[in-house]
Amino acid sequence: MTRALPLVLLLACSGSDGSAPTAPHVGSGAGTCADRTGSTYLATVHEHPGSFCGLEGKQFVVQAPSTHPPPAGDAGPQCTGSADATPDNCEVTYNTTCPSQGVQGAAIKEEGHSKWSVDGSYATAIETLILFNADGSTACTSTVDLTLHRQ
Repeated sequence: MTRALPLVLLLACSGSDGSAPTAPHVGSGAGTCADRTGSTYLATVHEHPGSFCGLEGKQFVVQAPSTHPPPAGDAGPQCTGSADATPDNCEVTYNTTCPSQGVQGAAIKEEGHSKWSVDGSYATAIETLILFNADGSTACTSTVDLTLHRQ
């Protein structure tokens, strides 16, 4: 997946009555999921206990790949690794390393699995993130849950 990582302000998401919104069904079995080519998503991070990157509650913008489902193994421009969608386009398994925006010479490795709503407007994911310093040493490692909402 191609990623842009500018952090944005944390926004509260709730239903009109103040309750949490109901998440749509995600993942295979939901039907054929929509093409997400060129779509932009706001991702919210929830770190698992024992994670050390300080990402809890952070939000960033995620750009869907230019072709979707991606050609088998295509991690996107400027990235190495693979991102493979299921035949129904509802789930993506990925193992990619991409330049980290705003930190020259640094990179971020993402290994995980996302599940998408049929209309492509929402997803959940679980990932292991490894952030690298410019010299290639590991800056931190986190396991996170992500929610993604199309912008």
